[in-house]
Amino acid sequence: MANSLGAKENYLSNTPRKQLLWMSELLAFFVGLLSAVYINVGGNLYLAEILLLLLLPYLLYSRRSLLRFGYVKLILLFGLSWFINQIITDVYRGTSLNDILKGWALIAIFLTDFVALYMFVFPEPRLIALSLLGHAIGLMLQMAVQPNGNMLADSWKFGTGHAGILFASVIIFFLYKKNPGRVAWWAIVLAMLAVYSFYVRSRALGGVAMLSAFVVWFRFTRIGRGLAQRINNPVNLTMIILLLFTAIGGIVQGYGYMVEQGYLGDVARNLYLTQSSGEYGILLGGRREWLPATHAILDSPIIGYGSYARNTEYGQYLYELADLGYVVNNAQLEIYLATRNFIPTHSHLLQGWVWAGLAGGIFWLFILVLIIRTMIMAYRYPSALFTVTIFLGFYAIWSVLFSPLSNVGRLQWAYALVTFLYALGVHPELTRGNRKLPSYSANKL
Repeated sequence: MANSLGAKENYLSNTPRKQLLWMSELLAFFVGLLSAVYINVGGNLYLAEILLLLLLPYLLYSRRSLLRFGYVKLILLFGLSWFINQIITDVYRGTSLNDILKGWALIAIFLTDFVALYMFVFPEPRLIALSLLGHAIGLMLQMAVQPNGNMLADSWKFGTGHAGILFASVIIFFLYKKNPGRVAWWAIVLAMLAVYSFYVRSRALGGVAMLSAFVVWFRFTRIGRGLAQRINNPVNLTMIILLLFTAIGGIVQGYGYMVEQGYLGDVARNLYLTQSSGEYGILLGGRREWLPATHAILDSPIIGYGSYARNTEYGQYLYELADLGYVVNNAQLEIYLATRNFIPTHSHLLQGWVWAGLAGGIFWLFILVLIIRTMIMAYRYPSALFTVTIFLGFYAIWSVLFSPLSNVGRLQWAYALVTFLYALGVHPELTRGNRKLPSYSANKL
């Protein structure tokens, strides 16, 4: 009788905590789901961002100890430096008020999204996974509920493609513990999504998905497990790097062959031949904005050109592509320069550096190093979030180097950074001393 009474009291005492945990899980999923809807306040502000902003004061009060994690402090330090440098640059350059408001908001809301989401779901993997799942579904729903201009132009490339692959990557979390041996087989799903991405002319997304599929599969092979156990050995690390670049080269060559043979259609073939015709191949041809942006940075490496960097002079460097052997349509280029009077960047790194100055570039270089560090540790110590970490890692590297930061990217980066921090915090080498992570408690939520 005494034992049964004790068990009953134990159950009753745990019930409130279970209820709070269930509510936290539901709210985490709901936050992600609200990625589907935004309101226009001069720029797109997502309902998920508004909810995170409302939660932030309480999270700062109840879970501020999480900010002691070393990498979080560095992200905030470099992020605030970027923001301050942007303010100094805009004042110095006399940036218009409209551009100032949008430029400052892009950085401030991005950092706020990250801090709020991090303190809400970290370090509980189930909360991270549920919120990621909601975010993926929300991005897919946005296409039906409130698509932006890019989504209407290409729904897979700018909306459902990334969301669908993210969904496929995170769903493995809920299957991992029951069938850990099948994680490698899940790479087939990623590979199929990659092939479809190539077919609909979404090269970057297809390449990221295919590379992720290769790493997920290889990690659980006999050779992959052996290299992971001795990854600190310079020889093994060199072998992994060579294998990775071999895989990248194979994907690029394979795609090029399919396009040149016409398997992906005439539009894709003509575009590929045009972009790969020059001296530096598809690397520069596919991201021509690197040319004017690099000139702008070399001319003013410390102080940027202001939010949205409105300066038509540097756009003229796009004409130099003809000297490098690329096909340049002068008529189209003239229209482009006439309608877009800002310095072309098309890269997180270049955009941050050109807009804000050196601190903007340093922030994204730090993030790039953080991503690489994350992927090495995730490969060595795979968790239930391994697949989604690898996909988000490769996608983030591509974004830093070859994609602009936009409103929709703020939430995507918040989710990516939280996932990376979890991968860096689940193994023994990074959970000692001052970096030890606080335990999760539903009562604090």
